[in-house]
Amino acid sequence: MRGLFSAMFGAGMVIFMERAAARDNSVRSADLYCRRMLWLMAFGIVHSWLIWAGDILYSYALCGLLLFPLRNLSPKALFITGGAALLAWQVFMGANGFLMLSTRNAAVAARAEEAAGHTLTKEQQKPRRHGTRPTTGSGLRNRRWKRR
Repeated sequence: MRGLFSAMFGAGMVIFMERAAARDNSVRSADLYCRRMLWLMAFGIVHSWLIWAGDILYSYALCGLLLFPLRNLSPKALFITGGAALLAWQVFMGANGFLMLSTRNAAVAARAEEAAGHTLTKEQQKPRRHGTRPTTGSGLRNRRWKRR
């Protein structure tokens, strides 16, 4: 379903820019588009903060602002840019996953040392503070878990 909405968002970007460029000059249409994305971002932030943490409006607005300069590139350049961005994202997420795993392992080892009655060093105390609570996608669920 998200793919369909993403395609509609991209088509909406193209249609909006074509119509705005036909009516006004390109600077005015770029200004309108950026203001539109900033309003979408503001609604996304408010909606995410008040109603649901998994809101996608903020992500769409951020992508719309980042992709705006790429709108006139050729399809080949867009595929190359998209592939490079996807590869960079995968490397970043993989590195983040290894960092989280090593922090979790250090916290588990520190808790085991503490349970065995040993005094923890400063290096062992740092990951222990991060804890080993379950990670979830929702901040609200994390707050509920902390209250228990």
